[in-house]
Amino acid sequence: MTPDAVVVDTNVFSAVLTRRLLASQYAEYLSGKRLIISFQTVAEIRFGGMAAGWGEARMREAERAIAKAATIPPHDELATEWASLRVECKRVGHALASKTHMSDLWIAATASLIGIPLVSHDAIFKGTPGLTVLTLL
Repeated sequence: MTPDAVVVDTNVFSAVLTRRLLASQYAEYLSGKRLIISFQTVAEIRFGGMAAGWGEARMREAERAIAKAATIPPHDELATEWASLRVECKRVGHALASKTHMSDLWIAATASLIGIPLVSHDAIFKGTPGLTVLTLL
């Protein structure tokens, strides 16, 4: 059964936004799906645009893309999922337990909490306990 929604990691979401080749490579995972992003992805997209010096028009385009996706904001249940997932990753020796990957852990916890696959082009998510990852890696 194919899910009708997917959580999209920042790297794939930003590829769609900037029309990079990576976006077309992930089209099969995104086409016809409701795109869901974490609040963390919103922060990363805004930071990336500001740091790169995107102009007003390009920032507006980014905001329109963000608005089309469903954003999961931080909330108590998500914080509990984050903590639980980090403990489980630590228990099994998965790299998401490391402080280096706290931002990625928020994105993984978002997909885990709502029980839908995560689309990502980042190997860090492979083997995350209880998480279905759709990737070309």
